Amino acid sequence: MLTVIIASSFGLRLFFMDRTPKDMLIGSEFKTNHGIAKLLQYKSATEVIVKFIDSGIVRTTFSQSLRKGRVTDPSNPKGLGVRVPNDIQVGNIFDSKRYGKFEILEYVSSGRIRIKFLNTGFETFVKAYHVRNGSIKDPYEKIVCGVACIGVIPKGAAWDHKKIKDTRAYKAWQKMIERCYDKATQNRQPTYKGALVCKEWLCFENFLKWFNETYPKDGKLYCLDKDSVKIGNKFYSPDHCIWLTRIENLNEMNVRVGNKRKKRNK
Repeated sequence: MLTVIIASSFGLRLFFMDRTPKDMLIGSEFKTNHGIAKLLQYKSATEVIVKFIDSGIVRTTFSQSLRKGRVTDPSNPKGLGVRVPNDIQVGNIFDSKRYGKFEILEYVSSGRIRIKFLNTGFETFVKAYHVRNGSIKDPYEKIVCGVACIGVIPKGAAWDHKKIKDTRAYKAWQKMIERCYDKATQNRQPTYKGALVCKEWLCFENFLKWFNETYPKDGKLYCLDKDSVKIGNKFYSPDHCIWLTRIENLNEMNVRVGNKRKKRNK
């Protein structure tokens, strides 16, 4: 309210001019990060009294903050709602750098956004920064020889995700995949042409479970073998593979080679 004093022949007169903005009328309601705030009194642009409908808390704020919805309810510092950036709305589709497109499913905060990869259906929570620059990985995307994926690896002291490719389990799995699906490997080792891996093991996550259950704990190095259970087998699966030491594996190979030579000489 602005008071104006005007001098006239009848003496001094007081005139009261209402300078309240049209959008700051008493009773007006504003949507904020913390629910609906009802305007109780407008004193000035820097002193506006509001009341949060959900909590009943009364506080003073700035008119500009109220217009933008940036008013905090002291009884609930984390807020009852969230301001979602225009470029990260639910339903928006983004491109990742290497793992295809993903969709925004839910915006909890800038540090917790739920997304889903369109190719595999895998869902996870990421940060806004990673959404915008596309640096998000889909563990079920087939990036190994175009046919196999890593999967979700359990977290724990025994696993360093940055060094997973240096583990025995991964090396054994990778060699198996390359023998069956990498042309360069098959050109060097033609005996693997036509070999296949079961659907379950095309995901390292599943192979790792089998590895942890079956790999001997005696400290020796073992090789994954598919021929001992069934001679001439070309199918890698839990039912067709066992672990052999290098010496055992060489002996098995020598026996198989010897048998082939005997058949040729007959």
